[in-house]
Amino acid sequence: MIEGKAEGRQPPEPIAEAEEPGGKVVDLMAALQESVRKAQAVRGEAEVLRAPAQSPLIPPGQLAR
Repeated sequence: MIEGKAEGRQPPEPIAEAEEPGGKVVDLMAALQESVRKAQAVRGEAEVLRAPAQSPLIPPGQLAR
């Protein structure tokens, strides 16, 4: 291919691949949360509350690294 281009020849056309239909998109986080809720229900545990995304007491960028 490199030699052909150096000689002024055009590269071969790429082989067109047949498009396959897309698969089902799954929200992994939602699936994980549902799985945890089901496991907790089976064990009789209370639902664990999520921590807030950002603490209202600590300004962004001030967290210990």
